[in-house]
Amino acid sequence: MNNQIESFINLKKLAFIGLSANPKKFGNLLYKELIKRSYELFPIHIREKVIDGIVCYPSIEVVKDKVEGIIINTNPKNTLQILDELKKNNITKVWLQPGAESKEVIVKANDLNLSVITNKCLLMYAEPVKGIHKLHRFFKKLFGKL
Repeated sequence: MNNQIESFINLKKLAFIGLSANPKKFGNLLYKELIKRSYELFPIHIREKVIDGIVCYPSIEVVKDKVEGIIINTNPKNTLQILDELKKNNITKVWLQPGAESKEVIVKANDLNLSVITNKCLLMYAEPVKGIHKLHRFFKKLFGKL
């Protein structure tokens, strides 16, 4: 596991963008699994104030002093807009869940000097790793790609 990933998974107070009103979306599963792993998450949602009993914050600016980094699980076109807000609010540690990144997103994140992890699912690294993520992690370790 590289230092950037290890550093990020050791953060415990994180903003979270990607919680959906649809309980079947992956963002909801990710949110709930990270809560079980003792992360303190601050979900950001521009439209919803409460999702499934979870209070959401209207902007990154509201939580910027409470968080150490951010997890983004959105469409890449939305991710692009979020990056400027991160830089403006001094949030530099970013985990882009698979599907939230694009070539354009990665270029912009690098231009903004953000510390960004891409193309990796956080559930493969946040302990305890379980279920299908545990199997994926086993094979990545086996082939030296973790």
